[in-house]
Amino acid sequence: MSNPAKLTAEDRLDILELYARHARAEEAGDLVRVLETFTEDGALESLRGVFRGRAQLRVLLTGVLELIRGKRHVTFHHVMVAVTEGVRVDADFVLIDPHTTPGVVAVGSYTDLVRREDGAWRFAHRRVTLAARGEVPIRDSEAP
Repeated sequence: MSNPAKLTAEDRLDILELYARHARAEEAGDLVRVLETFTEDGALESLRGVFRGRAQLRVLLTGVLELIRGKRHVTFHHVMVAVTEGVRVDADFVLIDPHTTPGVVAVGSYTDLVRREDGAWRFAHRRVTLAARGEVPIRDSEAP
């Protein structure tokens, strides 16, 4: 978006669907589908560092998806603002293991930049901030 404008309802729904497609792909451990939710030059910033481009993301996500597979990744409180580079989205998340009690694995937030690429909204930059971890331990070296 070269000139930030008010987002349409359709844009907002499409961006929410991006979050849903990303979460479903993570839950299924489907690396190809997760990578498709990022732009070609997309970046993910986490406790492990900054990973840029699909080749680096593939390396990071291969291990992370093993930790997430079978769990439920819920995002909520999506606040979207059009910016020159696309749309900034601030959202919260909780990762839940439905097979344990208590089932909360992690709680945190996303600060994302999404933009249209090839006609679809994709993550251009995602910053993951962990606020808390639950009963199922995730070592810093394993955190998303």
